[in-house]
This record gives sequence, structure tokens and C-alpha cells, in this order.
Amino acid sequence: MRIQPYPGALCRDDPDQIPWDLKEHTMYHLIPFAAGAVVGALAVRLLRTDKTRQGLEKAQDSLREATVSSLSSIEHASARARKRLESESRTVKDDTDDGTSQ
Repeated sequence: MRIQPYPGALCRDDPDQIPWDLKEHTMYHLIPFAAGAVVGALAVRLLRTDKTRQGLEKAQDSLREATVSSLSSIEHASARARKRLESESRTVKDDTDDGTSQ
């Protein structure tokens, strides 16, 4: 008994002998490759235009401004929290220290 790894393995050299379903499956991997190449070429072409570059720079500037603004608000909030905690710790120290020293 002879075991074939897949249909058409023995007739690889003769394209007329390869079953139709095996021929069909061998071409499917070229379609995504070709589509990816076309999309990649279009993306590169779009990135090279001045209008797209200006749009990307504008988006980058607005993102930078938003980041600076949020960091500033975080800084102010942490400063307020620090002041509150420092004043509470002083109040607790004053309350526990009743003026008698040991």
C-alpha cells in the first residue's frame, strides 16, 4: 500500500496531471500579497503629499497641546493633594502633642 502526502504529489512535474482543486489553492496566496502591495504603494504615495504631511503635523501639534494640558492639570492636582496631606499631618501632630514632654 502506497501513501501519498497530498493529492497530486506524484505528478508534480506535469501541470496537466495536477488536480484542479490543488491548482486552485496554489493561486490564493498571491491575491492577498498583490492587494497588500497595492495598498502599501498607495499609502506611501499619500504620505508623500504636502496636504497629508500638513494634516499629520497639525494632528501632532494638537496632541502635544492636549498632553501638556493634561500634565499641567495633573501637576496642579498633585500639588493640592500634597498641601492637604501636609496640613492634615500637621494638625494630627498638634492634636497628639498635648504640650507635655516626657
